[in-house]
Amino acid sequence: MSFDHYRSLIDQVCELTLIPNPETLYENASLQVRGVDFSLFYRESPGAGEVLIYCGFGPLPQRRRDEVMQCLLETNLYLFNGQNSPALAYNAETGQVVLVSVLLLDALEAQRLLDMLGYISGMAKQWQESYFLKEPQKTEHPMPHGALRSSLAKAPVR
Repeated sequence: MSFDHYRSLIDQVCELTLIPNPETLYENASLQVRGVDFSLFYRESPGAGEVLIYCGFGPLPQRRRDEVMQCLLETNLYLFNGQNSPALAYNAETGQVVLVSVLLLDALEAQRLLDMLGYISGMAKQWQESYFLKEPQKTEHPMPHGALRSSLAKAPVR
């Protein structure tokens, strides 16, 4: 029954974004939002199941690599709010930094999911431009700490 809920969510996402043939996305929903790659997967769990979200941020830079990795760890600290908090990780198979998140499916609506993916794509674009590093002439962090956490808090996260 919970996979039916996931299929319905994918159907609604496709309807809102004018993607034809939603059934082709049931196993692995590979989407691009504002030029940023996302993969959505269904995972069985008690209740209505979960949606696993993977967002490709891009490769680690060669220059200032240690600073970038430290900044990613600091960002993870601000993202953490309990079990299944969103996290930034490194995928050694692809050489990419990814944001991973798990959302409870039972209260997730298609428009809320699309809004969240849009927000995360903005975060990915910021990372691609600055790697969240403070530039010498700037005094403000390019991504407000806790901004993603508060955005994801609106969706049920377990």
